[in-house]
Amino acid sequence: MTSTETDPSASAASRPLLFIESRTMTAVQLSEESAGGPGTMWFITEDDDPWQEIQLCREGLTYKTLAETPSLRSLTIARQLEEILDGVMLPASESDTKGRAFVITSPNGSTMDPTNHNQVCNICLDALGIVDEARSSATFRERDWTEAQQQNGFCYAEDEFEEEDLDDDDPQSDRSKVMRATQVMIDELQNGFELNFDNRVICGPVLYGGFVGQDIVGILSMRVWT
Repeated sequence: MTSTETDPSASAASRPLLFIESRTMTAVQLSEESAGGPGTMWFITEDDDPWQEIQLCREGLTYKTLAETPSLRSLTIARQLEEILDGVMLPASESDTKGRAFVITSPNGSTMDPTNHNQVCNICLDALGIVDEARSSATFRERDWTEAQQQNGFCYAEDEFEEEDLDDDDPQSDRSKVMRATQVMIDELQNGFELNFDNRVICGPVLYGGFVGQDIVGILSMRVWT
């Protein structure tokens, strides 16, 4: 993806904003908590030294709380997702992680084109505060949440479960909750997408999202590849 990175020290009006969690959180804090807590983080390795880890998020960037989301509609949908996925651990390849509902708004109220994947990807990377070294490793693909619902929901692989697990209709199971969240995404989000990273990024965020008007709404997860 072509970089259009915004300086995190720039005024809030001049950069995309990420609204997430109920408390104020920095980009570095989110990186560490999503990856598993103290001593862990989203990271990429140096090209010439695979043992040298680089924090994926820039210092000095603080996100907004979810409650500060300007659009009531976007906030309401994000709250629905948050409530449904409360207590659910999402698959993260070689690990698992808490799913976090989020909203991203465009800088200066500018218009986002949901069909311009490069623009949407860069706005998400700017909002997260991803460092220069990792931006070229970002991957972006369209997602049809209706199709995902016919499989195992927005985040599970098609072969994630054994046949007997698919017959489990416990409404409190993680899979059942993910399926309900996926239905909200079908009903409320347009132009669904998944933002991920290639294998140069060992541990990094994954965004499952779509558009509500000019806002991006979705679930932040992560994945680990070693």
